[in-house]
Amino acid sequence: MAPSQSDKLDLRNGIPDGDLADGAMLVGRVGDEEVLLARRGAEVFAIGAACTHYGGPLGEGLMVADTVRCPCITPASACALEKRWRRRH
Repeated sequence: MAPSQSDKLDLRNGIPDGDLADGAMLVGRVGDEEVLLARRGAEVFAIGAACTHYGGPLGEGLMVADTVRCPCITPASACALEKRWRRRH
């Protein structure tokens, strides 16, 4: 059974830096929106947790360079991290 919206980690106030390792992804929510956090080196990115092409769960996908590849695995299903929100240390 998939977790309900209320069961997802509340990211409104962020998370401690040490909770997201380099190359890791974490799905949570901000208000009613599901969000995927991804760390690449010193940068932390936040994007919508669903693939914009097919609605697949990006948290189950694969981070490759500057993209998250949706598990629906089609060439068009890679979401760029660079064009989304990011925070640098």
